[in-house]
Amino acid sequence: MLIAAAFLTCVAVAMLAYGLTAQRDREAVAQAIMAELAARSKPDPYAERLKEPWTKRLLAPVVAKAVAAIKSVAPKGLLQSYDLQVEMAGRPAGLTGELFLALKLLSLVAGIAVAVFLVREVPHHRMLQTLAAVLPFAAGMLAPDFVINSRIQGRRRSFARAFPDIVDLLVVSVEAGVGLDGAVQEVVKRRRDDVAAQELRRVLDYIKVGVPRADAWRKLAERMPIPELNSFVAALVQAEQLGTSIAQVLRAQSDAVRLRRTLLIREQAAKMPVKLLFPMIFFIFPCVFIVVLGPGALKIMHALSNL
Repeated sequence: MLIAAAFLTCVAVAMLAYGLTAQRDREAVAQAIMAELAARSKPDPYAERLKEPWTKRLLAPVVAKAVAAIKSVAPKGLLQSYDLQVEMAGRPAGLTGELFLALKLLSLVAGIAVAVFLVREVPHHRMLQTLAAVLPFAAGMLAPDFVINSRIQGRRRSFARAFPDIVDLLVVSVEAGVGLDGAVQEVVKRRRDDVAAQELRRVLDYIKVGVPRADAWRKLAERMPIPELNSFVAALVQAEQLGTSIAQVLRAQSDAVRLRRTLLIREQAAKMPVKLLFPMIFFIFPCVFIVVLGPGALKIMHALSNL
């Protein structure tokens, strides 16, 4: 009897040990499988890098090193002025002041290379060689500034056209009981993704990250140096400092903007006859004279030739 009890006890202990070992092995296998799945699901940085275009993989390090070198050598004031220009242009393609200066230098080098090539290829004529040297050099030197200034002027005109409607929407929203920030948010929602909506969204982003409201509006006036906007921002800042009613200030600014826009339209209409004078004298009147007097002049010349 004792032998049977001891045998059963040994069998039970063996089975318990086997069960514990098997459970430990199953947990180890499960952990290994989970680790393998996690390793497979984790994105491979090299594979992700290979998915990018080869131009980006090739040029991005070179551009980064060139920008770093330019930033360490170029004057700080020059970089700040270029950064302001790029910011006024809306930072196309994430452009910065350092990158814009690098593009200017690259464009200048390309213009010099084209000028040297053309000078060697054109015939040995002094005037042609001078033009072949000067024109590519001037184009390479002035092209980046021309492009960025054109974009700045276009954004400025677009914002100036939309500004009266923006002020009217702000007036309606504020008079309905919405705060100034909420009114700006409503304007951004109602307008399409144009220049005005982008700039107002940047104002809201500045305010959300902790920039004072007055400074956020002043930054907008720096990016868009429009007389109407400067007056509007000055009035808003003064109203906030003095604690006056924002609705009354917005109503007064809306009337002033509309009056200024009406006067500008009248001024442009008054200049129109003067602008049309030279095209009419040099292009329209000669054509009219040819159509009206041409047949008669031909007949007179034919009659005189038969005499």
